[in-house]
Amino acid sequence: FPRWIQNGLHDRGRLCEVDNRGIAGELTRSAVRHWETEVLAGCPDAVVLGYGYYECIHALLPHWLERHVNTFNNRTGPFRTRYREWLLRPTWKAMAQVQRALDRYLADRLFRGRARRIVRDYEVLVERSRRVAPGSPLVFVLALLGPGGKAADWFPGMQSRIDLMNAQLAEMVARFDSPGVRLVPV
Repeated sequence: FPRWIQNGLHDRGRLCEVDNRGIAGELTRSAVRHWETEVLAGCPDAVVLGYGYYECIHALLPHWLERHVNTFNNRTGPFRTRYREWLLRPTWKAMAQVQRALDRYLADRLFRGRARRIVRDYEVLVERSRRVAPGSPLVFVLALLGPGGKAADWFPGMQSRIDLMNAQLAEMVARFDSPGVRLVPV
């Protein structure tokens, strides 16, 4: 989205600089921890927040394990390579297949409490961005896209988690009751 936003604004004659601080698979609670260096230090005119999606992916498997298995910056070496190929990947795939079988039955039951915690963290991000950052920047909250392709098959309960998160995000933005906080359907 960052490049698309910047190009779209430039095409409309609005010069801007888009600074993407996104991290693949970052949890909303991690964004709260890093808010000061990521948002406050930059003094932005607008803040685009796109959190909550990663939390909707897995119903059962821990996020830290998924990040460990699918990291983009793993180190190589004879032991590390064998560990990943022979132990980690096969174990992860077996666990993912079990989750796949159970996911549609657990989709909403386990996620409602997590969704409330995610929105509480999200509210902190929005409040800090609006009240503490210089100039009270506009805050755009991106709605979440549902899974497509293989993801829809591997995570059959994900769409209902996405729907729940989108409803919760819309309620959160409505509670702010401010033109400076907007929900953006994508």
